[in-house]
Amino acid sequence: MIKSKILQIVKFLFFFLIAIFCLTCSSTKVQKKYEQTHIKKDTLNTEQNGKESNIEIKSKNIESFECNGQISLLLNGEELKGSFEIQSIKNRIFLLDIFGPFGINVARIYSDTLTNIFCNLWQGKYYKNKEGIENFEFLSPMSQIFFKVFTAEPFLQNFDNIQVTANQDTLSFNQLLDNNANVHFFYLNSLNSIIKIIVNYKINNYQINYNNFANYGNYGNLPLNIVIQDVVKNNKITLQIESFDKINVINEIKSINLTKYKEVSNFNELFSN
Repeated sequence: MIKSKILQIVKFLFFFLIAIFCLTCSSTKVQKKYEQTHIKKDTLNTEQNGKESNIEIKSKNIESFECNGQISLLLNGEELKGSFEIQSIKNRIFLLDIFGPFGINVARIYSDTLTNIFCNLWQGKYYKNKEGIENFEFLSPMSQIFFKVFTAEPFLQNFDNIQVTANQDTLSFNQLLDNNANVHFFYLNSLNSIIKIIVNYKINNYQINYNNFANYGNYGNLPLNIVIQDVVKNNKITLQIESFDKINVINEIKSINLTKYKEVSNFNELFSN
């Protein structure tokens, strides 16, 4: 029973992370530079009481961080719980560890500018490649995506096909990526942060809601609660972050020692018996 629950956690985790990649695909598919902080009014269709407005989006002053917390998965009506630890260096490295029942390290993801490694630690397997997950290759490099997801940073890098509506304290962005994906997200001026993302990807609908922000001074407001939901299947993952630590302190994150694990040839083999 315990083994079955752990495998459910591992499998659901990885496939929900694919959903995260979908939610943030605009940051990688069209990315040309990392530190765009202003949106010029002549590049956007902007509405505010019928008038054009010059909109500014501020970037958070974070280059690296560490955080940990609790993870809760709602899968087919059953709730699974665990914990997680994250270390990340902006645009360079992301390391995520997931712990299941009794503190067992069940899953690990490591991504840098050269490779992505997905580990099913419970079964002693890993999948490694340069492009990312099969059929989601255009979403690499993942290290950049994850950093922005967990810090709720603005990730607009290209302003084609974007419509912006300014309503009091909220900016609403809508971007058509291609025939299969449409991204709609909300930015709160008073927090200088994304607070919600909605993505329609093919026949799927995904949402990320950011809640319970904490102010970290010069580093801005960071989310302590992130809820990622598959609206169609009514599955969701909730990440309760205890705190962000070592902000702008981490300069190096070690890669994974893979010598004691078995390499598989594709992502799906991570979960085969």
